[in-house]
Amino acid sequence: AAAWPVPGRPPTRPLRVALSPCGQPLTEQLVRHTDAAAFGDAQFMDEKGKTLDLEIKDDTGNTLDSHQLFLNYYTFGRKIDLSNPDFFGSYSTLLSGNYLPAMSSLIRTEYIRNVGGWTSGNCVEDWELWLKLSKKHRFSLVKEVVALYRLHGSNATKVKREQILRDSIWLLENEKAHALEKKLHRFFFPAYQFNLGLLRKFDSKQSLMKRFHLFRDRHFYQYFLERIKNKLNG
Repeated sequence: AAAWPVPGRPPTRPLRVALSPCGQPLTEQLVRHTDAAAFGDAQFMDEKGKTLDLEIKDDTGNTLDSHQLFLNYYTFGRKIDLSNPDFFGSYSTLLSGNYLPAMSSLIRTEYIRNVGGWTSGNCVEDWELWLKLSKKHRFSLVKEVVALYRLHGSNATKVKREQILRDSIWLLENEKAHALEKKLHRFFFPAYQFNLGLLRKFDSKQSLMKRFHLFRDRHFYQYFLERIKNKLNG
């Protein structure tokens, strides 16, 4: 099917979309706006198709909260204003970690081509694509559940944890130059440090080596001193 980005005013090229009852709100959002992608929410479900409350636990195993919806779960503890179109899907928030549900998104194909798509073999290709798109374009949010996310023993997030972690570190390293150019030290370095910490479980030697090089980085050193200064001041 073909839909026009602005009602009553056809562009030079129509928006090609696959229509479905669940995806209709996303289609309508892209028809009304010129955003690169539209996102809805996704609801967790177990192997039997029942709604699932996914628990959030701290380092000691204590349950902090539980959520049935993807966006609530992946933005827990983060200051992300989902109602603010200038904030939702921004590069700075995505640099701190991916929270956008790929299974409930609709993206303009032309925009994907314009940013070069994603890297073949990358396990976090959705995060890579969101970061690329967010440098030039905006995303919009439809506050509806438009997809079900089934969790089971064969989910990639469970069976490919080490590879996902390594690819996440690789992706952040690729984004470092752009992030620092945009003065986003306070978003980049905590995310990078966090992932290096997780890497210790799988490869303590490489984790230590990367952390050693990090502490020799003048940009990190400046960021570190600025954090200490801010703590001392209040």
